[in-house]
Amino acid sequence: MELLELNYYMFGMKKYYKVLVLLSIIVIIVIVVIIFLNTDRNWKDIENSKQIKVVTTYSPINYYVNTEGDIDGYNYTILKMFADSLGYSLEVTVENNLESCMTLLKKGDFDILLNLFPVTLESKSVTSFSTPLLSSHLALVQLKSRYINDKTCYISDLYQLNGKKIYVEKGSFNTLVLKNLRSELGIDYEILEIDDANLEMLCGMIIQDEINYVAIDKFSEKSIISDFPLLDATIELGIEQPFAWPVNDKTFKEKLDSFIIANSNSEWFIRLNKEYLQ
Repeated sequence: MELLELNYYMFGMKKYYKVLVLLSIIVIIVIVVIIFLNTDRNWKDIENSKQIKVVTTYSPINYYVNTEGDIDGYNYTILKMFADSLGYSLEVTVENNLESCMTLLKKGDFDILLNLFPVTLESKSVTSFSTPLLSSHLALVQLKSRYINDKTCYISDLYQLNGKKIYVEKGSFNTLVLKNLRSELGIDYEILEIDDANLEMLCGMIIQDEINYVAIDKFSEKSIISDFPLLDATIELGIEQPFAWPVNDKTFKEKLDSFIIANSNSEWFIRLNKEYLQ
């Protein structure tokens, strides 16, 4: 009887050790898979691949195909010059949902989000930024005809925004700027974020009388509002803010910052500013 109990005990121990070994193997496999799937890129990845991974939205300011069929854009041109100075290439992914762009950047799938965002205390708590490329205001987009035909709807003073609805791209840090302005002015306007809509689409919605007011980056006025002569973007929203690119890695940021600072007064940089922003 004792011998039988001993055999049962030994059998149970062997079974226990087999299960323990199996669990250990599973844990090791899981760890290896996690390490393999980790896409949190850093400067070493850029150096090894000699390629900068970029996510952006499609617009004349960011990245677009010009009438000659070439890739162009204010932000793209500057970053391309930076990549060329290193002998690296750009791998660009276009994603027209800003919220998705930011999520992909924070996951580490990309090195930079090639959109200019206002740099504030709130936005800096969400992501790291390059050194600012420019300073600008937000502006209110509305129909010019309302100034002539319906002045009750045309905003000429910011306090007239009380009770109104202002639309922005979902995922844009412009929302934070508008919230701060609302608090500073002590008025109550609603900020509405639209999914999968870029600034051109939002401006088109004003023309179609679907919405009344859109907050736009002032530097986008030349490239976007010039295509919509019925629209007005002269009313500034809040104080001037620095605008910069969200970036993923500290070393990448340092090298990019050095390039921007060294070239901010160069002929090509000044010419680019005149072409796109003035």
